[in-house]
Amino acid sequence: KEPTPIEQTEKQEQHVIQLGAKADGWVKGESSPVIAHIMNKEEKVDYYHAYDANEPHALDVPAEGEYEVSFISPVDKDGSIYEVPKTAKVKSEVEDKGDELPFEFKPIAADKADADALNAIVKSVGDAVKKGDETLTGANGTKVIELVKENAKANPNADKDKVDEESQKAEEGVTVQP
Repeated sequence: KEPTPIEQTEKQEQHVIQLGAKADGWVKGESSPVIAHIMNKEEKVDYYHAYDANEPHALDVPAEGEYEVSFISPVDKDGSIYEVPKTAKVKSEVEDKGDELPFEFKPIAADKADADALNAIVKSVGDAVKKGDETLTGANGTKVIELVKENAKANPNADKDKVDEESQKAEEGVTVQP
């Protein structure tokens, strides 16, 4: 029998939360990314993270516990958006299960998405970029904002001036990496 390895008690464990999002109609490189807002008051965690839909995604978190996760809808190339799940509590796990898509985003066709919803997304993305991790800072942040702006303006109901205005504000919030 193999001897059981001695468990290390130091904090070397990785903790991850599963954020995989299923979004029908989402296309890599064309649709804007899924943006999750991760919060845990005890751990002073409060930031945004961008990633691709339709593939499993595990995010490293600093400690064990329950994280509050809310989402900003991606915007597809034709201006369609998604109904995102309500804020969820996600427990961290020690290992990445790797194949889960625990969240489902319901597509909202471009002609059913109204200008207010689009403006709200552009505005939220601006906030996300200000408080984002490396997936949303510097050039990445600018890229996400540009993509959201272009896609939102493709929507037949979009208030293009408002989208431009919100995108402008968002881009001013991009932190440039030193």
